[in-house]
Amino acid sequence: LTDTAGVMLGKHILEKLLQMDEASKSTTAETNYVSENMFILVIHGLSSAAVTVDPEQPMYYYEQAQDAFKKFQQFILKQNSQGKQQQQQQQLSQQQLLIAFNMVLKVLVNVGTVESAQCAQDRILDMTKLWGRDTSGTIPRPDTVSYNTTLRAWSQALHTTLLGESSNSKNKKTATLCAEKADELLRFMQSIQDTTAKEAPSSQHQRPSLSPTRTSITITNA
Repeated sequence: LTDTAGVMLGKHILEKLLQMDEASKSTTAETNYVSENMFILVIHGLSSAAVTVDPEQPMYYYEQAQDAFKKFQQFILKQNSQGKQQQQQQQLSQQQLLIAFNMVLKVLVNVGTVESAQCAQDRILDMTKLWGRDTSGTIPRPDTVSYNTTLRAWSQALHTTLLGESSNSKNKKTATLCAEKADELLRFMQSIQDTTAKEAPSSQHQRPSLSPTRTSITITNA
């Protein structure tokens, strides 16, 4: 279900299952009620529902998706701290967290405002910084999809702006801001790629990774 009622019901069920999962750990017959895919499905539903944004609460779906993502991180952290996950499984969990993070960014694309695009950019820069010093295994490393999704957020914000009065000077300023912010993000992406290429020279047949190494992350607030 991708309507508000259906999505929020799914999120409510997930939260109840998390409570049941936690309660079962105090018994001898421990039962796993929650899987990682449940978080993915809930956030995906919120992303789809965000296409129809309530003008009075434009960031509502993002807030719900971000809440689900934080609960996902807490779930993985508990799994890791209890020693239930082998290294291979931890890597898989990181991949699942990245998928969920990118879906949260997609929610912001679907909101389609300058505020949501700025939020997406702030989130990806913060996540890059946090990943650089993460030891918990719950901070996914933003990838090409993450950056492209954030660029789409600025593109969507620009599209929404251009639907307004073209002669409106405020709209023109907003459109210019969207273009400048997208360019700023592109320059940041290029700086990561350049730094990664210097630290790990690639062969002529292999392009350097967009993802930063933990030792090379430097973020400045423009």
